[in-house]
Amino acid sequence: MEKTQWPATLDLRNPVQLGLKWLKDTDTRKITDVGEDGWWVGWGYGDVTGRMVDAFILARQVLGVSEPYPEELRTREFLISLFDPKDGLSWRPETSKRRRAAHMFDQSSVLFGLVTWWMESYDKTVKKYLERLIEGLWQIAEKPDDYCYYPLEVYTPAGWTEDYDEFRDGRKNVKADPCHEGGRQIFPLVQYYELTGFETALKLAQGLANFVMYHAGVFEPDGSFLERKSRVAGHVHSRLATAAGVIKLGLVTVRDELIQWGKKVFDWAMNNVAFSFGWVSEMAHRSNGGCETCCITDAIEIALLLARNGYPEYWDMAERFARNHLLESQCQKTGGFSGHSRPNDYTWIHYATGKPDYDVAGCCSPAGVRGLYLIWDNIVTTSNGKVDVNFALNRTSEWVEVKSFLPHRGEIHLRVNSPCKLRYRMPDWAVQQDWMVKINDIPGKVSLDGPYILINDLRENDEVVITYPVRKVTVQEEVMKQRFTVHWRGNTVVQIEPQGEVEPLYRRANLDTDEVSVYEMKPGGILAHYIHWF
Repeated sequence: MEKTQWPATLDLRNPVQLGLKWLKDTDTRKITDVGEDGWWVGWGYGDVTGRMVDAFILARQVLGVSEPYPEELRTREFLISLFDPKDGLSWRPETSKRRRAAHMFDQSSVLFGLVTWWMESYDKTVKKYLERLIEGLWQIAEKPDDYCYYPLEVYTPAGWTEDYDEFRDGRKNVKADPCHEGGRQIFPLVQYYELTGFETALKLAQGLANFVMYHAGVFEPDGSFLERKSRVAGHVHSRLATAAGVIKLGLVTVRDELIQWGKKVFDWAMNNVAFSFGWVSEMAHRSNGGCETCCITDAIEIALLLARNGYPEYWDMAERFARNHLLESQCQKTGGFSGHSRPNDYTWIHYATGKPDYDVAGCCSPAGVRGLYLIWDNIVTTSNGKVDVNFALNRTSEWVEVKSFLPHRGEIHLRVNSPCKLRYRMPDWAVQQDWMVKINDIPGKVSLDGPYILINDLRENDEVVITYPVRKVTVQEEVMKQRFTVHWRGNTVVQIEPQGEVEPLYRRANLDTDEVSVYEMKPGGILAHYIHWF
């Protein structure tokens, strides 16, 4: 195959480019122009805006664009406008319909946005806002012992008080959920500590983790979280995000018990509230809320963390989630991602009406872009002097070009850009005696290294071609009393039965064929500085 020719298979730059359309079209400054029935209500401030700052940067990483877009600068400016210099927190401003409030869930999204922004820019002003926010959160957290927590969902101008009529309708401030209002902050806090050594970030992360793990009563010993103790009891996104943070904390502080705790939570969720193709229920105790894309990205994040740190069996899980329900959750018209999809239909059954409804969500749309970035960033990695190809997905890199013919046929072309030892991860369904490896059209000498084929002493411009038969299988899956017949081709679902009745998903007959067309790939930009969340 000519160097400029590529198989017309999945290139993650395409869904990222589409997701960028949603980011550019979404102006969070216009929140107050939207009625109280809009999804903007409150969440569009720190939560969605922080996620968008994160997603804009990660999208540019994938696309090879170094300079921020005008819409991105607008979003950053709005995020900064929400900070109070006195306490460092991100506040939802006073409007005619609500009182000023600092929601603890918002702070986690703001942390993600600021950490990614700082990782790309090393901007001292961003660092100032970030560390002031962390110090502010540490100051207001309750610290009775070796743990800390936020007592209420909302911090008010009068401090922690239940007697705060935020919505001007008589409702009071409610008790915080340990994961929703606290645990999701752990991951960005640990990330920032790992990169900078900022001790307050570590103290806060450890305190929040200790509370969730040992004092909050959210999780059972088996990792389940079917509790009914808060307004968002059983909320999968916040539970998985908390587990991701605890695993990250365990890796950074070299505490295996934290890794095992987070893994147990994750395994329970994947075995009880998720399909193998990446549909993850919004709630642990009911399925009619559909799947939040946020949950898919959380699951991908945890699977990658585990796969890169001693549990390689999670690589295929991450790939299946990305190839399937993450992609199917993206609206092809707007580029946004679904907040409520069924396993076989883009719509969900609305709680109030009992009828199918569409939901492209402000939280899920940037989260979907983040999920795509996480997979893209882990297609090719380096470790211990080796170049690892972890996913059979098209990508260029400074070490190797990956050209994948999957799911049509098991054929991977790897063109070496610099001398290296190369490892290619075989999918868990590929049968070893059927593998074939050629180096420059000659059968190559390889060895096994766990799930990887190891090829030593490759030179610049060497071309490795790996082939193996593609698994084609039909399986029955049942999760949360939902039963489907799933048709797999490799790690790609090509059909689900029964078919959805409103906007069916997995209409993928074009993928269920051996034929692959080729095209001339447009070269992407090469950045001087790439960021990595792990």
